[in-house]
Amino acid sequence: MSDTRKFPVGWTLRFALLLSLLLLAGPASVHGQMRGTLEIHGGRASSRQLWSGSFATEQVEGISFGVAVDVQTPVPFLSVRPGLAYTRRGSVVWDSERDPDRGSEAHVSSHYLAVPIHGKLALRLGPVAAYVFGGPMLDLLLTTGCTREFCHLLREERLMVLNVSAGLGVGLDLSERFRTGLELRVAEGLTEAYAGDSGGVRNRSLELLVLVGFPI
Repeated sequence: MSDTRKFPVGWTLRFALLLSLLLLAGPASVHGQMRGTLEIHGGRASSRQLWSGSFATEQVEGISFGVAVDVQTPVPFLSVRPGLAYTRRGSVVWDSERDPDRGSEAHVSSHYLAVPIHGKLALRLGPVAAYVFGGPMLDLLLTTGCTREFCHLLREERLMVLNVSAGLGVGLDLSERFRTGLELRVAEGLTEAYAGDSGGVRNRSLELLVLVGFPI
């Protein structure tokens, strides 16, 4: 059996909307004369939770999709890219000491609104661009799903999780008004996502994303 814990997403959505508006509009107002790109992305997210104590984990597959605004700064090759995304993180979890055969393994699934703020360094050659990026990312918890018998081990959920996110990508200008690309992102939890009976739980994930962009 499975159980889904729901949280007061009303304040989460309002906070995320306000924060995303400030982040997405901020660079445009500061660098009003500079060109930017509205990006939409989606793809696969492989995630794993790091549990304290004797608990072992295995990665699970999920999805991630969202939007961002990539705005050029006065510094050559450098841009700022705030965004907003939905992502699912989680893990398969079992007690490696008490249950080495994984007979009572549990599936934990966490659903987040992610707010990344990336600095991006790009090198362009004609219509092709290669880039690296990195920066902080705030995860806002929406729901947690887990096996009912296992949920009690997650004594306290953190409604906000701070991560560091980084990656690399390639892009191609198909026209003056349309761009596409492929991106690899990694994220590491700096703060705990949950407090369990055996200690803290942190998130780690790897995302492979397809991007489409529209210069603005």
